[in-house]
Amino acid sequence: QRSCLQAPAGSVTSKPGAAAPTKCDPGYFQPRAGQTSCEAADLGEYVPQTGATSATLCPRGTFSARVGSNTCSAARIGYFVAQPGAAEAKPCPPGSYQPKTGQADCIKADPGYYAAGKNQQPATEQTPCGPGSYQPKSGAMYCLESEPGYYVDTPGSSSQTPCQAGAYYDQTVTTGCIPAQPGRFVDAGDSTVQVECEPGTYQSKRGQTSCTKAPVGHFVANTGAAAPTKCPAGTYQPLVGQMACLTASVNFYVATSGESR
Repeated sequence: QRSCLQAPAGSVTSKPGAAAPTKCDPGYFQPRAGQTSCEAADLGEYVPQTGATSATLCPRGTFSARVGSNTCSAARIGYFVAQPGAAEAKPCPPGSYQPKTGQADCIKADPGYYAAGKNQQPATEQTPCGPGSYQPKSGAMYCLESEPGYYVDTPGSSSQTPCQAGAYYDQTVTTGCIPAQPGRFVDAGDSTVQVECEPGTYQSKRGQTSCTKAPVGHFVANTGAAAPTKCPAGTYQPLVGQMACLTASVNFYVATSGESR
């Protein structure tokens, strides 16, 4: 030959006197003819075959963190790659998770659940809110504790439940409400605490919303009474809801207890 041939694109001749061109190795490419060296695939790119004339961007869900790569790496669980040509995967943000590899986005935690990483690692799954807590929104990284007057008795709840009539909330028992004890009641407008019955009233049952007035012939002297007391012999009480009995007048007597006159 009177002249030399140019190495075609995808190949090079690195030394004088070459009898044939050399194809670029995987991870390298050459878009022009007549070149002496191949170009390395940049970060976020790869070249899977020999003799390539161009590099390819790593697709979504994958990345390449080194120059001259012949393959892309799939994003690990808990990570994602949203755009082609990425040099690294990003961790799922708080409130989201990803249980699969090679994904382009993360999944928001459902209502009733939360997603928070552990040991400085992103979340790979969502976790249900435990009894006594709830979460009404998606994409949360924590749960909310039930408020006074409400309870949550099932895992994975998106709402809290108001205490039933006659019961109240106690911070030591967040999975349900506690019925008012005898001698006490829970006001319908405030389920945060049980209230003692006032003198002159009583309540013999649990879980009530009010107290009962002492009947005639009876009295209740103290707060928190579970039953009224009969007026003793020599006294009487003609009215309901009284704190004490009346002493029989001069020239009158009351022979038995519990008399109203």
